[in-house]
Amino acid sequence: EGKGNIKVQLPEYWSRLVSPAYTVHLTTWGNYATHIIEKTEDYFTISISSNVLVKALKNIKVDYIVHGSRLDAVLVTEQDA
Repeated sequence: EGKGNIKVQLPEYWSRLVSPAYTVHLTTWGNYATHIIEKTEDYFTISISSNVLVKALKNIKVDYIVHGSRLDAVLVTEQDA
């Protein structure tokens, strides 16, 4: 939660455990849109999708979920015949 650009730091172990090709799903707590402006293996940064004045004044509050593939386990899929 905050104003302007919000940096979300991932846990220390994240980059050693999960592939850098992770995905983030954002759900806002209001009638506005947000987007990811930067994504690294250690953090991602979100911003409101609007003009500069609204970005400076509007409080952003979001829930997020991060999904990634583990580096230490091979994904095995099974298919029934």
